[in-house]
Amino acid sequence: MAQAFGVTDIFEKDQKRLIQDIELKQQSNIPAPIALPPRPAYDGRLMTATPSQTSSPIELTELLTPHIMLGLKLSFQDEHWFMHFGKREDSGTLRMPLRTVMDCADKLMQ
Repeated sequence: MAQAFGVTDIFEKDQKRLIQDIELKQQSNIPAPIALPPRPAYDGRLMTATPSQTSSPIELTELLTPHIMLGLKLSFQDEHWFMHFGKREDSGTLRMPLRTVMDCADKLMQ
C-alpha cells in the first residue's frame, strides 16, 4: 500500500513511521474544500415569504454571481433554472424563493 502512495524507503522504516508516511500521503491527495461565498447580512430578496410573482433570470444570475465565479453553471429554459457543478446538477422553477435557490447552490457546491 505504501508503494501505491509513493512512499520511499519502505523497508528501512519501522511500522509506526511507515503508517505515518502513508497517512501524510493520503491527506495530501484529498482535494481542498471549496469556500462558499458569504451571504449578505440582509437582503429582502432572501426572505422566505411566498413569492407573488416569478423571479427573473437576471435577478437569479445577479444573486448567484459569486457562485458562478467559483464554477457553477446556470442556465434557464421557460420558467425553470438549471444548475451544474461538476457531475452534480439541480433544477427548479423561477417561482421558488431566492433564498431556496441560494441554498440549492450552496448544497450543490459542497
